[in-house]
This record gives sequence, C-alpha cells and structure tokens, in this order.
Amino acid sequence: MCTLTILPQETGFILTSNRDEAKSRMSASFPKYKKINDSQVLFPQDGDAHGSWVAINNYRVISLLNGAFEKYNHQPPYRKSRGIVLLDSFKYKKFKDFTADYDFNNIAPFTLVCLEHETDLSLEVFRWDGEKTHYKVLDAKKEHIFSSAPLYPLEIRNKREKMFQEFLVQKKESTPQDLIQFHQFGGDENVPIRLDENHFVRTVSITSIQKKKNQLQMQYHDLMKEKIITEPYRLSN
Repeated sequence: MCTLTILPQETGFILTSNRDEAKSRMSASFPKYKKINDSQVLFPQDGDAHGSWVAINNYRVISLLNGAFEKYNHQPPYRKSRGIVLLDSFKYKKFKDFTADYDFNNIAPFTLVCLEHETDLSLEVFRWDGEKTHYKVLDAKKEHIFSSAPLYPLEIRNKREKMFQEFLVQKKESTPQDLIQFHQFGGDENVPIRLDENHFVRTVSITSIQKKKNQLQMQYHDLMKEKIITEPYRLSN
C-alpha cells in the first residue's frame, strides 16, 4: 500500500504492490475471497480492520496507497478503514461512479489506483485528500510507479520514478519475478524501495498480480514469515 508499479504487456500486465506497515499491526491472511455483486473478489486481508490494500475480480484490479498528495495530520477516530473502502468500490460497475457517489467523509486521505482489464486496459487514479475528491485517467499503455505521499516527499517520489525507468531499461522483457526483485532490492541505501527494520514502518509483504491472455493470478510474498502463496483467478467468460 506504499509502493505500487504497473507494467503493461502485450497480452496483459504486471502489477506489484509493497505493503509498508507498523510493526504493531497484525499479520494479513491470504487468499481471501468475498462475493461482491456478481463476482468473487480475491485479496490479502488485513489482520486488524479486515479490509485490503490490493484486490482483483474478473474485470478490475484496485490498489490502495495511504495519503493523497502530501503528508497529512492523522486525526482518528475515522468512520471507516480505507481498506474497507477499497472493497466497497467493487460494488460499483464503473469505478468512476464509485468516485462520484461514495461517502468519503471522515475517512483518512488515500489514493486508489484502478486498472480495468476486461477488454482493453484502462487506468484511473482517485485521490481523497480529506476534503475534496480528485479523479484522473492515465495512459494505461505506459508503465507507472506510485509512492505513498505521507512516507515519501515529492523529491523522493521523483527519484523512485527515475530508478524504476532505469530498471525497465535494464530489464527489457520483465517478468513478475523481476518486478518483485525491484520491489524488494531496488533503489539504494538513501532511497530504498523496500523499508527495513530501521524505519518507522517496514515492508511486510509484496503482492504480485499478472494477467497473461485469459489467465490472472495473484502471488503473495509474506516477508515476515518468508512464505509465498500463489492463487490463480479464473476469469469469467
């Protein structure tokens, strides 16, 4: 929920997400399924609030990052967990309808990145800054990296963007494992992609999602338990 990369490919995409969390937070569980409207939603489930930071169904992938554009003042109690908001977004057939109709009052600032994949790829980014909503469509044919605004000021976010571009130049035909390697070992000691024990929060897991033709799967790397679980998702016809 704090570093996200999206790499479009000829017959699909690779999406990779780092979850950076406080050491006191309970471990997540994977895989979890929840029937929402007409489809099964697959996700790693947060151990505290039971929401998630990344989830998929047969036509959409949605990822969560804390914060909108900049660091904000944390003012609990909040009405609802942001991870629950992410799951609620699957109740809407169109992601844009969710951004327009949902009640975001008294929810901490966040960013949701939505990748629609049922036919052609489309990429939408929604931000709630605590007062206003911000919706934008990005080019789904280009690679993207997103970093959590509260953890990474704009200067660091720009450096991470450069690092990601340099990585892609070196890896002309990237695999999901290549992206996981970047998320785990990329960057340098001053601008790491994975946060270690020396930071206020640490990277506790890496989630990789790949679509290739009509195959979609999620792979969950629990870095604390050194455990990897792969779960295929069968797309509806």
